[in-house]
Amino acid sequence: MSITFHDMPQGGEKRRPTTKTKEVNLLRLQQIFKEAPSVRDVASKAGIAPETLSRVMAGKQRPSFAPGGSAERIAQAIGWTGDPAELFKEVD
Repeated sequence: MSITFHDMPQGGEKRRPTTKTKEVNLLRLQQIFKEAPSVRDVASKAGIAPETLSRVMAGKQRPSFAPGGSAERIAQAIGWTGDPAELFKEVD
């Protein structure tokens, strides 16, 4: 899934239409969160800070894929039964 959005003017600039767009690819994890509990709830179940989960979802931090690492704990917290690495792949 891709989200297309227009660059928005900053500060006191007047709003005017623009043709410049950016594509943002979602992680499978982000798709699941559209139907799942809040970030705070899942982070609590996974035993990680909500801020950490937020950074992982934004692609600013990679989760630990070691056995028992944050990727596995996030997967368990949302009931994911597949390979935890699949949650962190980009989707169309």
